[in-house]
Amino acid sequence: MTFTVNSALSLVAVGVFGVLQSATAADVYEVVNLDEVYNSSDTSPTLTGTLSATQSGFGMVINNNDYALGTATGIANGTDSDGNTIDVSLADGIAPLESSTVAPLDSSGDSTTMSNKTEIVASQFVFTADGSGETTTAWEPSFVSINGQAEPEFPDDGSNTVDSYYYGINDTVSSPLKVGAMTAAQQTDTSVEDETYYYRDYELRGFVQSGDDTELELTPPYTEYTYTYDDESTDDFTVGGYSVAAAVNNNDMIAGYASTGLSSSSETYLDACITSTSDEPTAACIQDEQYDGNIDYQIRAYVWEYKDGAIVINDDDDTIGTELPLGVDDEDQSSSKVYYAQGLAINDSDYVAGRSYVYRNNGSTLYYDAAYWSPNDDGSYTYNWINTGSSTTESVAKGINNDGIVVGSYTKYINSYLRSKFFYYDTQTSGSSVVTPNDFYSSTSDLSSEAYDINNSNQVVGWIESKESNTSSNRPKSGFLYNMDDQEFNDINDLLTCSSKGYEQDSDGNWSRKQVTVTSGTGEVFTYDQDIDVVQTTSINDNGVIVGVAMVQKPVYQTSNGSVVIGDNGLPNIEVAGNGGPVTSAVPRMVVLQKASSSETACTEGSSSENYTREGAASFTWLLFLPLLWFRRRYSV
Repeated sequence: MTFTVNSALSLVAVGVFGVLQSATAADVYEVVNLDEVYNSSDTSPTLTGTLSATQSGFGMVINNNDYALGTATGIANGTDSDGNTIDVSLADGIAPLESSTVAPLDSSGDSTTMSNKTEIVASQFVFTADGSGETTTAWEPSFVSINGQAEPEFPDDGSNTVDSYYYGINDTVSSPLKVGAMTAAQQTDTSVEDETYYYRDYELRGFVQSGDDTELELTPPYTEYTYTYDDESTDDFTVGGYSVAAAVNNNDMIAGYASTGLSSSSETYLDACITSTSDEPTAACIQDEQYDGNIDYQIRAYVWEYKDGAIVINDDDDTIGTELPLGVDDEDQSSSKVYYAQGLAINDSDYVAGRSYVYRNNGSTLYYDAAYWSPNDDGSYTYNWINTGSSTTESVAKGINNDGIVVGSYTKYINSYLRSKFFYYDTQTSGSSVVTPNDFYSSTSDLSSEAYDINNSNQVVGWIESKESNTSSNRPKSGFLYNMDDQEFNDINDLLTCSSKGYEQDSDGNWSRKQVTVTSGTGEVFTYDQDIDVVQTTSINDNGVIVGVAMVQKPVYQTSNGSVVIGDNGLPNIEVAGNGGPVTSAVPRMVVLQKASSSETACTEGSSSENYTREGAASFTWLLFLPLLWFRRRYSV
């Protein structure tokens, strides 16, 4: 296997010699699901890209029937700065969020800092958005209850303790299979006088759901720790295990990953909980170790089969699912190390794409590298390493189409900075090479990029850094659309109609930014520009319909001690910048992009330099990540 990539240009060389690729042949797109994102809150808007009580929305995946899945997060703190319950909507601006124990991992893949004496408050919810229905309801987010979740409300009553996530969907027309992951509900222990402890039976559990049916758990092989006492007697203690269902194909085969064991260091922490002489209940102690990131599982890529309303049970051992081989041979594995592998995508030939630990070329250093697994006639799978080159530090495959084309990304140093670059790879051609496409230029730039999905027309979506204004890792990002067959690469924002980017046309045919009018709690009336930037394209179906994430500009509410300040008129106060305008920032919302009519043209108003430059001294923070799916290792091994 060889590696193909153009040599990277320096920023200076790119600026002098780079030739921007033409977008004239590309389709024009329009945003079809954010019509009401700037509506006044008293109109009860629904087309806002998230559930009504939440602040952020993420477009996760779309099937070929224009049926999309999303994840919503963030309920605003429902108490004002005087300690009173807020009885006015905060949907017109950006408010501080309630404290929550959301997610066992944060955006970097590390455990969050929480306590087993604090109640678990969930703030991750899932929704569907059907674009094939009636025009009046197309793309409306519709809440789906997973594991007993109640629909999010503002103000939040704190009763939700389950977080949920959608990751995949197949093309079954009447009842598509949807897959994802969920947490367990909160449990309480009051056995210690004047103390209440809070814990979960598991931190993350994959599930599959057919249509509106109740979800089915994908229980991982490893969920309990067996402790042996000095007298050789044993007890089993629940640690929960870990599983995620990341994708599902049209054969009802599910790809993901699951826990198969524990690290030796994790066993030490569990032993300390079990033998502790303190009053703290063992289950609560284990929960704290989960929070602190001290419970580290052996993770393996997995496939499960759904059939006749159930998960198929293996005849030989009454378990579910098939463990895919690790990139490290059994004889090369050390009992003191933790090894990870993930299945992240699956096509209709049951090929699985993902990543696995591997010793490259029989070396002594472990790498977390892109891989695919090919099915065998007996139901087993064969591991295949994807060689992204000796200079890469890690890689991952996140999508695979029915022609066996894998897309993903790798990281490597380019011009002394660690960058990620997206690639594609043909699993069906012997001797294939990993190909790193040029992005905006005629040679490979140092702009980081990642690919998430590829459809059966070889169109690839993902994100790319959209500016070379600095060499830091905090560059602005844009969603992209890459056509592999003609090597055409486009910033998706350059393909949008003007109305989709926040412009309106006057009677003379001139375009200008639409204005949003908001009233502050002080009585002042402010205006600011509408601004919608697509920062990530996550999934594309065979019709070319794309879902992803757009950053939507909103005013920032004034706060005191983490709570919104309510003015004398009953409305929240708006932060004011030095120039007298409102301070604005951006919140992520699910975005759906469809091809515009043939009479529409891509907007030429403004320029890429306009992105993230805000009226009223706006601030922008990169908040975007796909919740939990891209699980990262916690420890060096």
